Amino acid sequence: MSNLPPRITPPPLPVFTPQPPSAKPNRPSGPDMSVGLKIVLMGLLCCVLMIGALAIWLMAYDRNTTSADVSQDIVGQWGEKTYIDGPFLAIEPDTDSLRPAGIVPVALNVNANVETMSLHRGIYEAEVFTAAISMKGHFRSSDFKRFESDSITVKIDIDPHNVTETSPLKIGDTTYAWSRSDSSLHACIPIADLDKIEDVPFSTSIKARGSGGFFIMPSADTNTITIIGNATNPSFSREQLPVSRKVGKDGFSARWEIRHTVGGYNVCEYVGADFLLGVDRYQKVCRAIKYAFIIIILTFFSVFFTETTMHRPIPMFNYFLIGVALILFYSLLLGLSEHMSFGASYLIAAVMTITLITCYMWKMLGSKAVGLAICGVLSIMYGFCYVMLCISTYALLFGSLLLFVALAATMYGSLKIQYR
Repeated sequence: MSNLPPRITPPPLPVFTPQPPSAKPNRPSGPDMSVGLKIVLMGLLCCVLMIGALAIWLMAYDRNTTSADVSQDIVGQWGEKTYIDGPFLAIEPDTDSLRPAGIVPVALNVNANVETMSLHRGIYEAEVFTAAISMKGHFRSSDFKRFESDSITVKIDIDPHNVTETSPLKIGDTTYAWSRSDSSLHACIPIADLDKIEDVPFSTSIKARGSGGFFIMPSADTNTITIIGNATNPSFSREQLPVSRKVGKDGFSARWEIRHTVGGYNVCEYVGADFLLGVDRYQKVCRAIKYAFIIIILTFFSVFFTETTMHRPIPMFNYFLIGVALILFYSLLLGLSEHMSFGASYLIAAVMTITLITCYMWKMLGSKAVGLAICGVLSIMYGFCYVMLCISTYALLFGSLLLFVALAATMYGSLKIQYR
């Protein structure tokens, strides 16, 4: 036997089994909190975000005030509302008369073409108009024989500042030049020129300018007044409404037919139209901000139901970032609307905001479907808000429909929440 030591068998090496790498969570980490607490925190966050919305509203209000001041300055230089009374005959008073006597026409036919336009000063603008007015009619020659005077004055009461051009007054076959006073146009007519005319026809035309409204006094016994223009939102709110009118996207036309006299003086007030400016860009931004709280609440609840149904808690900081994006929408809208139309500004600001939040939700939760769902919700909300801004008549209806749909979605989503 050999004296070799016994052979020692080494113990088997441990088998190394590689562990699969732990999957990285595709959700944000954050403290797990109860549903009630999270809803309370979302409400508080909404109130904080509305402070930012209020700041943007104050900015829009301040710019709206500046715009109104600039517009008023432009209007003061161009001309305010235009009022036309006449033509009528004014007799120089004698020593026993306290005021001039007046003779109104037997018939008066007025045609006016009013073209509105915008004047710009920097980023601000004012709505003004130019008007081409033609007048014709006739006086009764027998009325002149009641007055012992060598001449008579034909007057048209109108602010001369608003008059840009006049054509001579034509009576019969003779023309007379207009003169201007502080408040009217007048032409002196010798009575001798009218003795041979039984019915005294007249005609003239005026070019005027102004802003805000255009009005004519039906000063004759029988009046036919026609006003046409390119304004799409005239308001016929005076005492006498037109017998026929048509308003469309290409403009308007209105016609008045008025018969009256009481003791030689008309008993009707001015007829015409106010040209409403509608809701300008700053007013629309201010109105849009009024819906900010609803937009924020509905967006937060959409995100909340997403994280609840997917069991992927989202920290409140992420809610805050989403809310900031929603508030910046109004800052973008205000800035863009000063350089382009409100519709284009709204579209660009909405697309930027929706794209940002959609991509953020997609990357945060790792779900393309969630991102598209949030995109759809935001698109619907911003679409409804735009309709409410542009169609004020149906604002209440569309707003109620939006809230009803939101409530229905909230009720359905609440069934999937596990309360604890």
